[in-house]
Amino acid sequence: MNAGPGVRRRTTGAGRRAALAVTAVGLLSLLPAACSSGGSSTSPTLNFYIYPDNSGAVQQAVDTCTAQSGGRYKISYQKLPSAADGQRQQMVRRLAAHDSGMDILGLDVTWAAEFAGAGWIREWTGANKAAVEKGTLEVPLQTASYNGKLYAAPYNSNTQLLWYRSDLVPTPPKTWDQMIDMATALAKQGKPHYIEIQGNQYEGATVWFNTMLASAGGSVLTPDNKHPSLGAPAVDALTIMHRLATSPAADPSLSVPRMPSTRPPTTTSRWSSPTSPPRPRPTHRSRCSRRTRTGSPWSRAPRPSS
Repeated sequence: MNAGPGVRRRTTGAGRRAALAVTAVGLLSLLPAACSSGGSSTSPTLNFYIYPDNSGAVQQAVDTCTAQSGGRYKISYQKLPSAADGQRQQMVRRLAAHDSGMDILGLDVTWAAEFAGAGWIREWTGANKAAVEKGTLEVPLQTASYNGKLYAAPYNSNTQLLWYRSDLVPTPPKTWDQMIDMATALAKQGKPHYIEIQGNQYEGATVWFNTMLASAGGSVLTPDNKHPSLGAPAVDALTIMHRLATSPAADPSLSVPRMPSTRPPTTTSRWSSPTSPPRPRPTHRSRCSRRTRTGSPWSRAPRPSS
């Protein structure tokens, strides 16, 4: 078959080609690129490995792309584990074992460089590269690049917001210290007060620290990526994290929450005061100002700074 970047020719042994990669957590701009691939008389099945999507959007897009191929190929949706660590682990094991069925991979933004450096994913070039870059924000493109070459197609981006109970907090806090002070004051009044954040020692705690570090004006590495660059901003970030963890504002299960358990604050009555779940998906954005089951209004605001 005449494969474009990311649709690997089905060969065996040393002739094995790398897979196509797409980055971030979403869908919709990958599959048209796959649909534009060349035809094949054997109508192969292309395996698309990505997180389990309960909304049905991924399966719908897969079915649409398969139909638009005109019988040239079929795309099979292969669901990875829910947690990011499990997703990466499964793909790395399969790729390291030269699994010939890894065709299209849904990657988190931190994996593109790793997979490209290992030779597991193909570079996007020519018209396919131009299609990926057209209308795409610069920063997501940077996450899909490695050593000046494009190795993945960003298809969704997300941001961190502060979700808060406007009936308890009329004016949202602008800093973490303000947020902790507000939550502590609510605790003294016997009102809901927990600040929810993903403190689990996986992607959640890592993203939390990196966000706090960047907000404080720091970075993990120097601009040339050759040396550590933490310093005072890292101390500031860790100080705030420690203050939250040891304050009345901390949920007793702070070290447990992962993305699925902290994503939907607008659908549960357990959430409290200023609540800061990371990276809500588009399916939740329209619900940000609606009421919870108990009738308490939720609002959103920019995430507090360090």
